[in-house]
Amino acid sequence: MKRISVDFDGVLIPNYFEKKFILAGLHSGYTKISQFNNKLFDWYVEMMNTSPDAPLNTHLLKQLTNLKDSGYAIVLWTNRNSDIADKTISNLAEWSGLFDSFEFYGGQKSHSRVEGIAIDNDPRNLRCAEHGGILYEWK
Repeated sequence: MKRISVDFDGVLIPNYFEKKFILAGLHSGYTKISQFNNKLFDWYVEMMNTSPDAPLNTHLLKQLTNLKDSGYAIVLWTNRNSDIADKTISNLAEWSGLFDSFEFYGGQKSHSRVEGIAIDNDPRNLRCAEHGGILYEWK
């Protein structure tokens, strides 16, 4: 089966949650996400779980629906960690059924390998896909 792995923050929703998290880390004196401490991650999880749902990129979701109808498997492929999986999936609302699976990498997505192609707003993550990918950022 042909497969498309789709990022969440910056592709299916605007990138403001991820940007807020990175800015909080930089203001705490960190230069890399790998340096962020548990307190910062706990703050991020709490912020995500209590924030209202973000607007969805329905234009892209409709295109993905057409691809699924053409025989593609659609996978949510995100750097979010599994602590906010329920919030992430509930944000998708009725669109959650579009996805064949949900993959949460907790900041380690750039080390993953995915079949098929990827759609992501970070060019580094496109190297993870078997057949490359599409650089895409929804604004």
